[in-house]
Amino acid sequence: MNQALADLERPLQAIFADEACLHLAHIDASLAALGEHAAPQAALLLSIQDALHTLKGAARAIGLGELEYLCHAMEQVFAAAAAARVTLTPAQLARLRSAIGVAATLVAPPTGRSRNQALALIGQLDALARELAAAPPRP
Repeated sequence: MNQALADLERPLQAIFADEACLHLAHIDASLAALGEHAAPQAALLLSIQDALHTLKGAARAIGLGELEYLCHAMEQVFAAAAAARVTLTPAQLARLRSAIGVAATLVAPPTGRSRNQALALIGQLDALARELAAAPPRP
């Protein structure tokens, strides 16, 4: 990589890191709010999906594939929950909050450990999204 390109990428990575932290904080707070209510909350689910979609695109643009894929897997869970109009269980919310924690470790240059954690969570979240999608929709 030439020096001019490296000089351009550093500020972009810093901007990405700042914005990613804001999105992750919003998602984490929204997950906590979901856990406090018994009824499905469509607006909150949509807000989380929007933040994840934005973060996913930014991660793709900056070359953080694991973060992109993890955001996509989380997006799929929220889309399935919204479509089925189900309330996520405390265990499901805990898994999603764990994914947010791993996502935060992927914002900085990811380590092998954080990449492995992300890959494991992606598989778990994909299974959860399939499970939720198979659930009969609630009225």
